[in-house]
Amino acid sequence: MSAAPGFEPFLPPRSGPVPSPALAPSRPGIRLPDFDAPPAPDPAITLAAEAAAAAAAAAEADAAEAAA
Repeated sequence: MSAAPGFEPFLPPRSGPVPSPALAPSRPGIRLPDFDAPPAPDPAITLAAEAAAAAAAAAEADAAEAAA
């Protein structure tokens, strides 16, 4: 199906400035979490790993001090 000869689609000009997407107000609607994102790390596991690293560093320092 072709348009009639001489037909040009017409879109009326927008009135007023168009806000940029970064400055546009938040869009209302349903907000869903990102199901593909990895889970947040457990703070207890992070603290335990930091404590284990600190204990290992202290043990190495004690061993080096005892050897000297």
